[in-house]
Amino acid sequence: MTRYGIFLVAFVWWAAPDAAAQERVTTEAGLDFYSSFWINLHHRLHADARDNKGRVDVSEWPAEDRAAWTNAIEIYASDLAQRDLRTGKDMTIISGRLSGAGASLATLGLSDDHRRVLDRVAPAYRRNRWPQDDRANRAWIADVAARFELIRTRVVPRLEAFYRLPWYSDSKRARVDVVYVGNARGGYTWVYPEVHSVIDAADATYQGWLGVEMTLHEASHGLTDALTTALDSALRAANKEEGLLWHTVQFYVVGEIMKRTLATDGISFTSYLYQTSLFDRVWSNYKPHVESIIGAWLDGRLEWDDAIVKLVAAI
Repeated sequence: MTRYGIFLVAFVWWAAPDAAAQERVTTEAGLDFYSSFWINLHHRLHADARDNKGRVDVSEWPAEDRAAWTNAIEIYASDLAQRDLRTGKDMTIISGRLSGAGASLATLGLSDDHRRVLDRVAPAYRRNRWPQDDRANRAWIADVAARFELIRTRVVPRLEAFYRLPWYSDSKRARVDVVYVGNARGGYTWVYPEVHSVIDAADATYQGWLGVEMTLHEASHGLTDALTTALDSALRAANKEEGLLWHTVQFYVVGEIMKRTLATDGISFTSYLYQTSLFDRVWSNYKPHVESIIGAWLDGRLEWDDAIVKLVAAI
């Protein structure tokens, strides 16, 4: 490894993927779900190297495989594991490239050091852990897709009304890569050159209907232009700065639409904001205003534009 660590040596974002790596597990309402080998390996190494919790038990692996895994963890710990998966330098570029990789990593634009690390440890992961991770990914995808299908025709139009944009479709798709790690990051999304989310299917707060909510939340990051533009305009007019207000509103709306839809089916649902106490822990200053004003829009008691202006005035 060079003294500069593991980094990308090319600036071309997308390499031609191997066809096998592009086989979707399923598609639901324009969301293409994948369980891909290389991005799962990358997230496994990142998570274990970052917090040293040894989520992958290698105690019964063959000695050669244990050595390869330990070496890869050490190299990741020296650089990549210190970078946030979404905001760290080049990290979403790396995830994007690995998600579409086939048998060879040679044309992806990874550094030689990074490519060699992954190539050396890949056989050990493929033999000892990948079959279980892939099965778990596919089970999670099957569950979330089936649940989403039950409510899709009621949820999607309400999301479209809020974002003022059409949802995903055959002509505009979003990719969802599922990794089975356990507290890798939960979920994260980037929107260029396409909307692409990574979901940690082992996260305890991403199970069942919460998994549906957070999949929709992540995909929604590609549809927030009207929301952020309207809030930014209202904030400038009020001479205020509230950089995370849009994200709070997005969390609330997706969760509330899920809650109200499931209630009509007799299903009690507590959305992510409340299940994790995120509203109280992080955005307590926004909470009463978002609940009352955006709630009024959801009830049909306020127009969308009026709700945005009233919210900014209230905070």
